[in-house]
Amino acid sequence: MRKACQWGLLVALAAGSAAIAESFDAGGVASGTTEVTPMPLEEGRMVMALTTTYDSMMGNDDSNPLAGMRGECTGSALQDGEALEGSGFCVFKGDGADAALVRWTATGRDSAGAMTGDWELRGGTGRFEDGSGGGTFSSVVDPETGAAENTIAGNIDLP
Repeated sequence: MRKACQWGLLVALAAGSAAIAESFDAGGVASGTTEVTPMPLEEGRMVMALTTTYDSMMGNDDSNPLAGMRGECTGSALQDGEALEGSGFCVFKGDGADAALVRWTATGRDSAGAMTGDWELRGGTGRFEDGSGGGTFSSVVDPETGAAENTIAGNIDLP
């Protein structure tokens, strides 16, 4: 009986510790440069290959785990008249072994022309290894210079 109680307590503690995660506000602004490679199909319709290098991420909250990270994003989008859809992945890296893998999905454009959509943390390495979370983004690119500003909202949960 005593052995069964000890095992039960160990299982309960292990299950409880696996479920504990800390939630962070992941909101902020990432700045960098975007390269767009257009592949026209017909009038008003084209595929765009997108590559963005983010030089800095400024968090709205000092505890934002993405703050100070740099990264590369790649993917593609289909512009079909006013409609826009697309997806891709980003890898954001810090100074140590931490790297966050993010999937983005473009769902449209806002009234100012920014590409909008959703993002999801898909884990990574270091403190992001079993992380999760997500939110929304709004990305503006200056067509003359390629300067990009991506406003991010959402949360990240880290074990």
